[in-house]
Amino acid sequence: MSKYDFELDLSLNTSTGLILNKIKKGSKVLEFGCAEGRMTRYMKEELGCEVYICEYNREAFEKARNYASDGICTDIMKFEWCDKFAGMSFDHILFADVLEHLTDPVSVLERAGEMLASGGKIIASLPNVTHNDIILKATDEHFDYMDTGLLDDTHIHFWGKKNLKPFVEKAGLFLEKVEGTYFETGFSEQLYGQSLRPYSPYLQAILKERECGEVYQFVITCAKRDATSQALPGVGDTSDSVKEGELQTEEIFRTPSVKSSLYYDRGSGYSEGNRDFIFSERIEPGKYRAEIRIDNTESLREIRFDPVDNQPCIVTKAVARQAGRDLEIRYPRCVQSNFGAVIYGDDPQIMIPVCEGSPVEIEVEFIIAGDRYIEILTEQIFK
Repeated sequence: MSKYDFELDLSLNTSTGLILNKIKKGSKVLEFGCAEGRMTRYMKEELGCEVYICEYNREAFEKARNYASDGICTDIMKFEWCDKFAGMSFDHILFADVLEHLTDPVSVLERAGEMLASGGKIIASLPNVTHNDIILKATDEHFDYMDTGLLDDTHIHFWGKKNLKPFVEKAGLFLEKVEGTYFETGFSEQLYGQSLRPYSPYLQAILKERECGEVYQFVITCAKRDATSQALPGVGDTSDSVKEGELQTEEIFRTPSVKSSLYYDRGSGYSEGNRDFIFSERIEPGKYRAEIRIDNTESLREIRFDPVDNQPCIVTKAVARQAGRDLEIRYPRCVQSNFGAVIYGDDPQIMIPVCEGSPVEIEVEFIIAGDRYIEILTEQIFK
């Protein structure tokens, strides 16, 4: 069994889910690196597609060909597939976790582009070598290859976001769209839930600001650079035609966020079992906002909100309301400043006494970016 024989996951935070969501029903598809054919089968049985495959591993190929109209078992870099599929054109050509394994991915992409039907798309997933977990480990002098994942031990090409467009354009194609799948910092296979305490909290704050710091894989959609191309019926329309100089690459990424914690005291104190995670979204560089509504207030006595772990922060706004009245906000460790409550220590907390009955609404804005925090704190010290 191949180490890439994973169960098919159609969620939109996986490369397979994002790719398959783009495939039009009844389309003609060429799939490279199909492995045992989990995507091949789905496209044939669920989408009614006519699928052709190219796979290196013989055992995997024999399984996948049960769902394919035709295929070839070969090393992609031998380009035997060019002869096998000569004269054919495809609505979709797929490279799901493939190009990073090839010695010359540009040439492969270029030759595949010649096989696109009018209005057709090449869709590929690529690992993000600039994920925060790789950068954090590099600060500890580690660059660790693993069996699978970002630094799979068979990867020989790597990309960050700004490398994608030159890569695609070198192959003579237009980069139409870039999307991402995500793993929170500390939770890719590189760190896999290890404590981040050994790493500088200020470095972590800087990394959290990066647009693609938690992007695990890029999913790119490419098209021909052909001003006269017309979309095929059912695959798109003429607005999908690529006219050089008219269209810009569409980038779809999540707003950076930090994981905050919400604890509930229902009479027995705080515990990990009575905690929810809240993702506070960035509203400007270094500044984040959490908007929370708690409907279940049965037996609830107090709420504790931890904006961020492992570093201090500055709370610039904190409002809590219940049954039309403002609730008291308590800070166990803080210094009040012109900027707000400077919460010191590596476990910042906000306490909010509540009553059971009515829902509670909370809004908190806070600053965690290291340089900005130090600048504000230094100013307060000198005052």
